[in-house]
Amino acid sequence: MKTIYKNDWLEILEHEGTYTIRYDSGDIGGKIRETEVTEEEAMRAQESDNAAYWVIIHHQNIEEFGEDYMNR
Repeated sequence: MKTIYKNDWLEILEHEGTYTIRYDSGDIGGKIRETEVTEEEAMRAQESDNAAYWVIIHHQNIEEFGEDYMNR
């Protein structure tokens, strides 16, 4: 995997056209989580901390509530 962006709390990786965001989950134990994202989301996450946070929360909501969570 190749790192295409990194800051204090997140890293965006690319491998054969697949993008992954690796980030500190904020837990007491400092758990590192990984989430697969689209290329567009990977680019958006590099714009600002707020944009990266939005991408991460979006994917956490999908994990928790399913793909159609916004239509509920």
